[in-house]
Amino acid sequence: MQRVRDGELEDLSILYQRYHVMLFAFFIKHTRQKSLSEDLVQEVFLRIMKYRGTYRPGQPFVSWLFSIARNTKNSAHRKHTKGSEFLHAPLHEDDPTKHEGVSTETLPNDELDKKLKTELLYEALELMTPENRQLIVLRRIQHLHYPEIANLLNCEMGALRVRTHRAFTELKSHYQKLLRKHSNELSVF
Repeated sequence: MQRVRDGELEDLSILYQRYHVMLFAFFIKHTRQKSLSEDLVQEVFLRIMKYRGTYRPGQPFVSWLFSIARNTKNSAHRKHTKGSEFLHAPLHEDDPTKHEGVSTETLPNDELDKKLKTELLYEALELMTPENRQLIVLRRIQHLHYPEIANLLNCEMGALRVRTHRAFTELKSHYQKLLRKHSNELSVF
Protein backbone atom coordinates (compact mmCIF):
# COMPACT_ATOMS: atom_id res chain seq x y z
CA MET A 1 0.00 0.00 0.00
CA GLN A 2 2.90 2.32 0.67
CA ARG A 3 3.93 2.08 -3.01
CA VAL A 4 0.35 2.70 -4.18
CA ARG A 5 0.20 5.71 -1.87
CA ASP A 6 3.41 6.99 -3.45
CA GLY A 7 1.89 6.81 -6.95
CA GLU A 8 2.79 3.30 -8.15
CA LEU A 9 -0.82 2.52 -9.08
CA GLU A 10 0.06 -0.70 -10.90
CA ASP A 11 0.69 -2.22 -7.45
CA LEU A 12 -3.02 -1.83 -6.72
CA SER A 13 -3.50 -5.06 -8.69
CA ILE A 14 -1.41 -6.91 -6.08
CA LEU A 15 -3.69 -5.63 -3.33
CA TYR A 16 -6.71 -6.62 -5.38
CA GLN A 17 -5.40 -10.16 -5.83
CA ARG A 18 -4.75 -10.50 -2.10
CA TYR A 19 -7.93 -8.95 -0.70
CA HIS A 20 -10.80 -9.09 -3.20
CA VAL A 21 -12.06 -12.48 -1.97
CA MET A 22 -12.00 -11.31 1.66
CA LEU A 23 -13.93 -8.17 0.73
CA PHE A 24 -16.43 -10.13 -1.35
CA ALA A 25 -17.08 -12.43 1.63
CA PHE A 26 -17.59 -9.37 3.84
CA PHE A 27 -20.12 -7.86 1.45
CA ILE A 28 -21.99 -11.06 0.62
CA LYS A 29 -22.65 -11.61 4.33
CA HIS A 30 -24.28 -8.18 4.47
CA THR A 31 -26.02 -7.94 1.11
CA ARG A 32 -26.72 -11.59 0.24
CA GLN A 33 -26.48 -10.46 -3.38
CA LYS A 34 -23.61 -11.61 -5.56
CA SER A 35 -23.68 -8.83 -8.17
CA LEU A 36 -24.05 -6.07 -5.58
CA SER A 37 -21.18 -7.52 -3.55
CA GLU A 38 -18.96 -7.64 -6.66
CA ASP A 39 -19.82 -4.00 -7.39
CA LEU A 40 -18.98 -3.00 -3.82
CA VAL A 41 -15.58 -4.71 -4.04
CA GLN A 42 -14.83 -2.69 -7.17
CA GLU A 43 -15.98 0.47 -5.41
CA VAL A 44 -13.60 -0.22 -2.51
CA PHE A 45 -10.64 -0.41 -4.88
CA LEU A 46 -11.71 2.78 -6.63
CA ARG A 47 -11.82 4.47 -3.25
CA ILE A 48 -8.40 3.05 -2.34
CA MET A 49 -7.01 4.68 -5.45
CA LYS A 50 -8.87 7.94 -4.81
CA TYR A 51 -8.03 8.20 -1.10
CA ARG A 52 -4.61 6.55 -1.15
CA GLY A 53 -3.10 9.70 0.32
CA THR A 54 -4.99 9.14 3.56
CA TYR A 55 -3.16 5.89 4.24
CA ARG A 56 -0.54 6.41 6.94
CA PRO A 57 2.64 4.31 6.75
CA GLY A 58 2.75 1.89 9.64
CA GLN A 59 -1.05 1.83 9.90
CA PRO A 60 -2.41 -1.73 9.68
CA PHE A 61 -3.55 -2.04 6.08
CA VAL A 62 -6.41 -4.47 6.76
CA SER A 63 -7.95 -2.07 9.29
CA TRP A 64 -7.71 0.80 6.82
CA LEU A 65 -9.12 -1.41 4.05
CA PHE A 66 -12.10 -2.47 6.15
CA SER A 67 -12.83 1.09 7.20
CA ILE A 68 -13.17 1.87 3.49
CA ALA A 69 -15.27 -1.27 2.99
CA ARG A 70 -17.54 -0.34 5.88
CA ASN A 71 -17.99 3.20 4.53
CA THR A 72 -18.70 1.79 1.07
CA LYS A 73 -21.31 -0.58 2.52
CA ASN A 74 -22.93 2.24 4.48
CA SER A 75 -23.03 4.50 1.41
CA ALA A 76 -24.63 1.76 -0.67
CA HIS A 77 -27.10 1.06 2.11
CA ARG A 78 -28.20 4.71 2.18
CA LYS A 79 -28.75 4.66 -1.59
CA HIS A 80 -31.22 1.78 -1.34
CA THR A 81 -34.71 2.61 -0.22
CA LYS A 82 -34.82 2.08 3.53
CA GLY A 83 -32.18 -0.64 3.13
CA SER A 84 -34.84 -3.31 2.86
CA GLU A 85 -33.34 -4.97 -0.19
CA PHE A 86 -29.80 -4.50 1.02
CA LEU A 87 -29.24 -5.90 4.47
CA HIS A 88 -32.28 -8.10 4.76
CA ALA A 89 -32.36 -9.56 1.30
CA PRO A 90 -33.50 -13.16 1.11
CA LEU A 91 -31.08 -15.89 0.19
CA HIS A 92 -30.92 -16.30 -3.57
CA GLU A 93 -30.59 -19.59 -5.36
CA ASP A 94 -27.18 -18.50 -6.65
CA ASP A 95 -26.03 -17.58 -3.13
CA PRO A 96 -22.38 -18.67 -2.88
CA THR A 97 -22.75 -19.42 0.82
CA LYS A 98 -25.12 -22.27 0.06
CA HIS A 99 -23.91 -25.73 -0.86
CA GLU A 100 -23.88 -25.83 -4.63
CA GLY A 101 -25.27 -28.74 -6.55
CA VAL A 102 -26.24 -30.78 -3.49
CA SER A 103 -29.77 -32.05 -3.19
CA THR A 104 -31.00 -32.58 0.37
CA GLU A 105 -32.69 -35.83 -0.70
CA THR A 106 -29.34 -37.47 -1.48
CA LEU A 107 -27.44 -36.39 1.63
CA PRO A 108 -26.66 -38.81 4.45
CA ASN A 109 -28.26 -37.82 7.78
CA ASP A 110 -25.06 -36.26 9.23
CA GLU A 111 -24.47 -34.14 6.15
CA LEU A 112 -28.12 -33.16 5.97
CA ASP A 113 -28.06 -32.14 9.64
CA LYS A 114 -24.91 -30.08 9.10
CA LYS A 115 -26.37 -28.41 5.99
CA LEU A 116 -29.59 -27.49 7.81
CA LYS A 117 -27.71 -26.13 10.81
CA THR A 118 -25.49 -24.04 8.54
CA GLU A 119 -28.53 -22.61 6.77
CA LEU A 120 -30.14 -21.83 10.14
CA LEU A 121 -26.95 -20.10 11.24
CA TYR A 122 -27.02 -17.87 8.15
CA GLU A 123 -30.71 -17.13 8.77
CA ALA A 124 -29.87 -16.18 12.37
CA LEU A 125 -27.08 -13.92 11.09
CA GLU A 126 -29.59 -12.15 8.83
CA LEU A 127 -31.89 -11.48 11.79
CA MET A 128 -29.19 -9.68 13.77
CA THR A 129 -28.85 -5.93 14.08
CA PRO A 130 -26.48 -4.58 11.41
CA GLU A 131 -23.91 -3.50 14.01
CA ASN A 132 -23.80 -6.91 15.68
CA ARG A 133 -23.77 -8.73 12.33
CA GLN A 134 -20.78 -6.65 11.30
CA LEU A 135 -18.88 -7.67 14.45
CA ILE A 136 -19.57 -11.37 13.82
CA VAL A 137 -18.52 -11.07 10.18
CA LEU A 138 -15.30 -9.21 10.99
CA ARG A 139 -14.33 -11.52 13.86
CA ARG A 140 -15.43 -14.99 12.75
CA ILE A 141 -15.75 -14.82 9.00
CA GLN A 142 -13.01 -12.33 8.11
CA HIS A 143 -10.83 -13.55 11.02
CA LEU A 144 -9.75 -10.07 12.06
CA HIS A 145 -8.10 -9.77 15.46
CA TYR A 146 -9.59 -7.63 18.22
CA PRO A 147 -6.99 -4.82 17.88
CA GLU A 148 -7.77 -4.56 14.15
CA ILE A 149 -11.51 -4.44 14.77
CA ALA A 150 -11.09 -1.91 17.59
CA ASN A 151 -9.04 0.30 15.29
CA LEU A 152 -11.56 -0.12 12.48
CA LEU A 153 -14.54 0.74 14.69
CA ASN A 154 -12.62 3.36 16.65
CA CYS A 155 -13.44 1.88 20.07
CA GLU A 156 -11.61 0.66 23.14
CA MET A 157 -10.69 -3.02 23.46
CA GLY A 158 -12.84 -3.50 26.57
CA ALA A 159 -15.87 -2.00 24.87
CA LEU A 160 -15.23 -4.11 21.78
CA ARG A 161 -15.10 -7.32 23.80
CA VAL A 162 -18.41 -6.44 25.49
CA ARG A 163 -20.01 -5.57 22.13
CA THR A 164 -18.69 -8.79 20.59
CA HIS A 165 -20.01 -10.85 23.50
CA ARG A 166 -23.44 -9.23 23.06
CA ALA A 167 -23.31 -9.91 19.32
CA PHE A 168 -22.59 -13.61 19.91
CA THR A 169 -25.37 -13.72 22.50
CA GLU A 170 -27.78 -12.24 19.96
CA LEU A 171 -26.65 -14.71 17.30
CA LYS A 172 -27.07 -17.62 19.70
CA SER A 173 -30.55 -16.45 20.68
CA HIS A 174 -31.72 -16.15 17.06
CA TYR A 175 -30.14 -19.49 16.18
CA GLN A 176 -31.77 -21.32 19.07
CA LYS A 177 -35.20 -19.85 18.20
CA LEU A 178 -34.80 -20.93 14.58
CA LEU A 179 -33.61 -24.38 15.65
CA ARG A 180 -36.63 -24.83 17.95
CA LYS A 181 -38.98 -23.60 15.22
CA HIS A 182 -37.41 -25.95 12.70
CA SER A 183 -37.58 -28.88 15.14
CA ASN A 184 -41.26 -28.15 15.83
CA GLU A 185 -42.02 -28.03 12.11
CA LEU A 186 -40.31 -31.38 11.57
CA SER A 187 -42.14 -33.00 14.50
CA VAL A 188 -45.48 -32.22 12.79
CA PHE A 189 -44.54 -34.70 10.06
